[in-house]
Amino acid sequence: MTFTFEPPHTIENEDGSVSLLIVGALPGPEGGKMFVLTMDGKEIGFATAFSHAEERNEKLPDGAFVWRIGEVGCRFYRHSRYSDNPINNIDVPAYKFEDRAEQDRAMALFAEALSKYSGRKDYSKSALEATFLEDQGKVLVEYFPEVLANAKRGEYIK
Repeated sequence: MTFTFEPPHTIENEDGSVSLLIVGALPGPEGGKMFVLTMDGKEIGFATAFSHAEERNEKLPDGAFVWRIGEVGCRFYRHSRYSDNPINNIDVPAYKFEDRAEQDRAMALFAEALSKYSGRKDYSKSALEATFLEDQGKVLVEYFPEVLANAKRGEYIK
């Protein structure tokens, strides 16, 4: 499947049947990064961690960026009475997969989609006018070992 980053907040496959919303930081000053995968009409929350202190993302010496995902199927709520922007008004319930096939497919699609986004921007004009670079660089997506262990045990399945 081919995914394309559509700045500023969306990654989609070629026919739009699978998309990833880049929500950004969780509410509060110490929040991790939140993403919402839409697949088969279902919204599934993923996060790097629930707190910035628990995040394990890193930039490697070769310039590659590594997203490390610590939450799968997590609930996420954000509402702003001051903005109708979808990024500011989100209510994604906690999600349990129907079976292992759905779980494995969602985790694989999420990783494939997120591999198109590192957050790299062009700040040549100013920070306020920064735009996303077309070339997001090399991006890797990994799950925390405990997330992989939970998935193997079926803890994300109904």
